[in-house]
This record gives sequence, structure tokens and C-alpha cells, in this order.
Amino acid sequence: MVDSEGSGYKEFLDAFRPLVDELAEAGWTRSECRHRLVTLYPQIARHHLDRVLSQYPQRFVHPSDESLNSTLMAAGVWLALNHLLDLGEDRRFIAVSGDPAIVQDLSRIFEGAGATDEQTARLLGRIGATFSFLTEFPGASITSAEYESFRHDMPEDLTRMSRLVRSNWPASARSLSSQFGEGSWSRALVSIGLSPGQRYAPDGTDRVPDFTQDRFRSAIADFLTYCIRNNRKPLALLYGRWSADVARHTTPRPTLATVRHRFGSWHEALSHGRRLINEEAPGRGDPRYEENWVGPWGNTDDVGTQQPGSWSPQHWIDRGIGVVEHIGEATGDESSWRNLVAEIAHAIRELPWKHFLTVDYETGDTGGDSPYAQAFTGPGGVSVTVVSEQFLPAIKWPMDEEYLAEAGWTPPTPHQWHWERSGLSLDEAADVLVDALRFGRGCPDPYRFRWGSGALYEQDRSATVPTL
Repeated sequence: MVDSEGSGYKEFLDAFRPLVDELAEAGWTRSECRHRLVTLYPQIARHHLDRVLSQYPQRFVHPSDESLNSTLMAAGVWLALNHLLDLGEDRRFIAVSGDPAIVQDLSRIFEGAGATDEQTARLLGRIGATFSFLTEFPGASITSAEYESFRHDMPEDLTRMSRLVRSNWPASARSLSSQFGEGSWSRALVSIGLSPGQRYAPDGTDRVPDFTQDRFRSAIADFLTYCIRNNRKPLALLYGRWSADVARHTTPRPTLATVRHRFGSWHEALSHGRRLINEEAPGRGDPRYEENWVGPWGNTDDVGTQQPGSWSPQHWIDRGIGVVEHIGEATGDESSWRNLVAEIAHAIRELPWKHFLTVDYETGDTGGDSPYAQAFTGPGGVSVTVVSEQFLPAIKWPMDEEYLAEAGWTPPTPHQWHWERSGLSLDEAADVLVDALRFGRGCPDPYRFRWGSGALYEQDRSATVPTL
């Protein structure tokens, strides 16, 4: 009876049960209902909320209908390793060095499921002990058989938590392999921050592949570029999955395990990587270029086998755009311009770190200068420059400075020799670049564009001043 449970609970029911009913009828799960109420009503009496939620759980969507959160899936492996090696708890480590997204994700899930504050703290403490161990011994591993054995014979407190959180958590080894490793248990372990295969080398030493600072900086730079291109946050588990994708990289990347071993935590590794990138970023006034023309006017004969995303005249023709062999009247309609923007947008997305894309306009005068623009990708987005009058005077080729200024371009300065726009997204950079050449530098024919990628590196101080 409600009366026997105290007036406080009765007042709670009067205030919140109609809202709980609405949430249930809207199709939310029990854990989602709790999380929403706790978030929107911070002062809500949580013990009363847990009581009313537990009284009629059949009204909520069954937990098995929910898809498992990736962090929660990985947590099952971390807890299994903790149990296998009897690592205990380390709340200090998770507090100081725990990846923020992992701590926030798991605490929200455990709290939303109705776990007590102490239950949540104990589980995070065990995960902290696992992370601490992996930082010292990144060669640690666990077999799929060991993991399945843990799932079927968990400690009592974890069994209770499993019933609270999800009926299908911890996830099966097969689900983990599919989610993190494209069907491979070994690759899934690398993605989660462990090592595949044997736990230690035959001589008893830890199996820790080393990597240089340059390799680490390059990996973090490429990863941040990947995050920008795909609008993703640079989280530890995303890096783990990215580094384990061997098809994506021509050279091996430091794994999440080795990165944590070197720097103590993913948070510190990411901060250090960003500092290295900023320190090594070349100045805009003194770059030197190594270029490889791969656009429709280019020739790929001297660059070996054409790579995915590179361009050739035949590729341009195959796409239905065509390559003009002489300069006549402009023949492109708006659909041709849209196709051109789409091709250049793809080329920008394919740029490796510390590379740039040059887009040139064929004037028909092979002995003279051509209008051009360049795009640079980096952690801050895409920067685009278009050639200024200093390097291509209006007397040689049209220049509409008023258009560029109204379109948001920054005029040249002693430190930046060309018109510039920065902080652009990948989706808008190609549009901005093409419009600048089309309207700002009077390039009227979409069939006369070519483009090429190049590597950017620091210039020898005795070298001549570059064009950009």
C-alpha cells in the first residue's frame, strides 16, 4: 500500500508518476526513462524514482531491444581481464587518467540503469585497475574462450549489474568481433586497447612494439584529419578502431595499447600529439612544394600505378566531363560546375596530412602564369588561398577584389601573400575555392581546370621565395 511507504513517496508519485507513465507510453526503456528524469530534474529523489520504475518494468521497452553502446561493450572485456588477472580496483587511476568519454559514458549508463553510486564506483574502479595494468603491460591479452568463460560465470555483483544494465551485456565474443574487428577477435582486441595473441613474448618480456615521435605525430595528425573529415570526436576507442584498420594505412599505426603505454593515458597522448603538430606546422611564408599533377590536365605516367582517389584525363572523360584540347568559348553549364566541385571536394577529402591541393586553370598560354588556388587540411579545418595580384597581376589575368572581399576572403598581408579563407569545413571548401577562381579570378570554363596534390615541408632558408 502507498500509505505504508510514507508520505514522501506518495508525494513523489503524485508529482512524477504521470510523467513516468508518459515516458513508458512513448516507448522509452527503463534506463532511458531514468536518465532523462535525473538529467532534467536534478533534485529528484532517486530512491523513490528507482522504486516506481521497478514496480512495473513490463510497461517499458525490454532492454534486449536496445543496441549495446560501444563503450559498454568494451567495458565487458576490460572487466573480464580484470577478473582473469585479479587486478582489483584502482579508483585513483580512473579519476586521474581515465578517458573522459569512457568515464562519462559508463557512469551515465550505470546510473541510468539504477545502479547505486557505490556500485558505479566499484565498476569504474575495476576498469581503472585494468587501464593501469594495460599502461604498464600493453602486451596483455585475453582469448575469446577466456572471455566467454567469464561471461558465463561472472562474480555475483557483476551478474546483478548485468541484469540492471542490459540483459545481453556483457556482449558475446562474436558480437565484439563484429563490432570492433570486422569479424576478427584479434583486431577487436587491438581496437579496444589490448594486444592479440600471446600475452607475453616467449622470453617473458612484454610485447611492446615501439614507435618514433615522428611516426606518432604523423599518426595523430592523420587521425585528427580523419575525425574532421567524418565529423567525429577524437575518442580513444575510435582511435583504436582506426589504427586497427590495416586496409586504411600504408604503414602500421601505433596501437591504442602502445600509445597508452608511452603516455600513460589517451587524454595525455592526444594532448601531446596536438602540441607536436602545432610545433611542427610549417609557416605559411616559407613552404617548399613537391607536386604531382593528377587532375584532368595532368599526366600520371611518371607516378606509377594510379591510386584510388587520384585523377587522370581518362578518368575525367569517363565521368562524362571531358577534356578540351583547345581553348575556345566557355561550354560548361551549371551541372558541369557542380560536377567539378564534387570532384575537387573528393580530392580534398583524400589529402594526406601535410599535403595540399593545387587547382590550376588552363589559359591556353603554356608559357605564362595561370590562375590557381590551393587547399590545406588540418586539425582546424580547411584553409584555402587564391593567387593574389602580386603574383598574377590583373593586367595579365582578370581580378575582382571586390567579389573576394564580399565573399569573406582576407586580403594579402606581409605574412600571407595571397587571398585566404580558413576554418572551412570539407563540405564547403571546394565550393569556396571554385567560386573564387570562377568569379574572383575570371575563370569561366569548368573544362579548363586541373588539380594536383603535393607534399608540404619546411624550406631551406637559402631557397628562393615560392609562389605560395
